[in-house]
Amino acid sequence: MGLKVLYVITGLERGGAENALLRLLKKIDRKKYSPAIASLVGGDLEAEFRKLAKVTILNAKKITDALRAVKKIRTIIKNEKIDIVHSYLYHANIIARLAAVGTKAKVISSIRIKEIKKRSHNCADRLTQRLVTHYTAVSESVKKFMIAYGIPESKITTIPNGIDLEEFKIKISKTEKRKSLGIPERAPIIISVANLRKTKDYPTLFEALAQVRKKHKAELLVVGRGEAEKEYRKKAEQEGVMSATRFLGYRPDVKELIAISDV
Repeated sequence: MGLKVLYVITGLERGGAENALLRLLKKIDRKKYSPAIASLVGGDLEAEFRKLAKVTILNAKKITDALRAVKKIRTIIKNEKIDIVHSYLYHANIIARLAAVGTKAKVISSIRIKEIKKRSHNCADRLTQRLVTHYTAVSESVKKFMIAYGIPESKITTIPNGIDLEEFKIKISKTEKRKSLGIPERAPIIISVANLRKTKDYPTLFEALAQVRKKHKAELLVVGRGEAEKEYRKKAEQEGVMSATRFLGYRPDVKELIAISDV
């Protein structure tokens, strides 16, 4: 059966960490690893995850639910004899570390961004660092941030997001796809696929697009949703690029959109 791995994640909505974990589950060697999922809340991708592993939704939506979530995960670790608890995203990282206390499970925390903004988050993270067996960083840049933050380099392994390039080798009519989006046939297309959160720094992209359009009438496709969308739309208008920017929300045809894009 191999090592039993419990992946703990904050939620199962569409996002970078969630998609990375989903791709991992599709490719994981089932002879070496037996995966299971514990998520603080559900989300759009829950059905996809259930096809690949046993999923436990903890319904931990508030800080007051944290202790119950810790106890539930600890029960899973003990009952299922979990060998490794591998967590993604801040809240899941903290809860997973605490849940593994008193068990034999090793703890892996995945770090995906270069900042911890809230003072309370900083405090909780530092207080639970000693509970972590090893860290993974999504990039060398994130690894450097972690080292500067005080995590020993020997405890960090950089593992970029895995992407199966074969999935993007698709045949479509680029002309028809452009027409469906109202994009001129010769206009260069720039695409960005991400949740619309402040950490994604779209304002810099809009500023850059304004400069690019002085020489090339490029069009921008923004794929994704998030709490900062209203702010980002306003910024695009301020930079004078709203007419060249299409906010497309969540799309099932991301691979086709990438296929017609130049950048």
